[in-house]
Amino acid sequence: MCSISGFYCYANHRPHPETLKGLMMACQTRGSSAAGMAYMNAKSEIMIRKQKGPAKDLVEGMSTEAWDEVAASPRALFHARATTKGTEDDNDNNHPVSHAGWVVVHNGHITNDDELFEYYKAPRYAAVDTAAIPLVLKQGKDYEDSLRQLSILAGNASIAVWSLAEPDKIAIARLGNNDVYFFLDPPHEILYWCSTSLAGRSIPGYRVRNLGFFTVSKLHEDKLAILSPKMDDMRLLKIERRPFSPVRYRVPAVYTSGIDVSGAAPIPQTVITDRIGFVSKHENKTRGKDSRAFSWAQPNAALKGKPDIDTSQIQSEWFDWAAIRKKLAEYAAQGGKHIVFTQATAYGRWMFDCVDSAAPAKLTSVFLPAKRIKKYWRRHFAEELPDLRLPTEFAKLDRVMTLEEFSFIEQWGETPPGKVYVMGYMCPWCGVTCKTHEWSRLEFRCPACGIISRPFTLTTGG
Repeated sequence: MCSISGFYCYANHRPHPETLKGLMMACQTRGSSAAGMAYMNAKSEIMIRKQKGPAKDLVEGMSTEAWDEVAASPRALFHARATTKGTEDDNDNNHPVSHAGWVVVHNGHITNDDELFEYYKAPRYAAVDTAAIPLVLKQGKDYEDSLRQLSILAGNASIAVWSLAEPDKIAIARLGNNDVYFFLDPPHEILYWCSTSLAGRSIPGYRVRNLGFFTVSKLHEDKLAILSPKMDDMRLLKIERRPFSPVRYRVPAVYTSGIDVSGAAPIPQTVITDRIGFVSKHENKTRGKDSRAFSWAQPNAALKGKPDIDTSQIQSEWFDWAAIRKKLAEYAAQGGKHIVFTQATAYGRWMFDCVDSAAPAKLTSVFLPAKRIKKYWRRHFAEELPDLRLPTEFAKLDRVMTLEEFSFIEQWGETPPGKVYVMGYMCPWCGVTCKTHEWSRLEFRCPACGIISRPFTLTTGG
């Protein structure tokens, strides 16, 4: 996994070179195959430095004068690469990638790059999957239309793009679940960003008397931010995902609670798919920010150190196959056929694919654990899950873990005011949630991944 970062200056202040060195070194934690940067020199020309090897080599190999030049730029892109496709020995594969008037850095994996080059009948100028990003950008009629073309990229990626035609703007996109953190330095009006939160240690905070402050935010999934010279003019757009071809990695679910996925037809590689949510959210009586909250009980003592849940990613309250079948029926009634959609959970996300919405038996699914959860499983279940590939032999995890107590909290603003806790349990493996009686009906087998967990109790559930 790579890392992208950079900065954008809204006024005359410029970052300190040591801050930028720290930003580059933070990127290195996600990849050490190659490193690079793009910045603007005194002649307003976009300069690119990149080389094979860790960011440390680039940082230490640049002279003080070179770093001063980078720090004098009003904006810049940084990258540290972990090689996936295209050898780092060929510098064309290292980031930033420049083609057709676009300078691009990207973290993640573009899964339909080969199909895109074939579709546009364009010669391949670099083996790295990032090469598909300038390819689709150049299809646009103008700057924003070019950015809309990012919607046909399949896979998960965080992307920063810089156009030679609009050098005063930088666009940052998050396609899927690859994080992008924004760090604002208000006194100097400088915005930094990075795909790893570790970069926050390098960004200067500010003080009001003896109180220290630090301003950070995270770009939401499938959103694009356009940075321009006036801070108030920043635009935040939603990217409607329309992948050119479906994600190649398709694995039938082991257990589907009544939906037979055996014999599912092979997935065609040229169908246009939709990515949508499918379970209705709970309706509260108030409309304030805090009208929907969560409560989670730490899992049993045998799973000490397990990462906390990520409530920000939860799309719906309770996992419900009936709601999924209803969504398929609605899509079929509208004339849709092939549908791809996801449901985020506290521990990752489920991806569903149905080649014929009128035939739910052709539904396939795969669970993609969050990075922090994947690392935890590898540390604690190395023998049961040697490489954590799907489909996993889930029987090895039956009755190993305990259900985790999870509650949705309804905030009532009407008379009488108060809170209502809607009790349920969460699967300790994939993070889907169901009401307490639903788990009992299923004999504690997860309706999504099929793992049987032990019942939650105060003594084992802690």
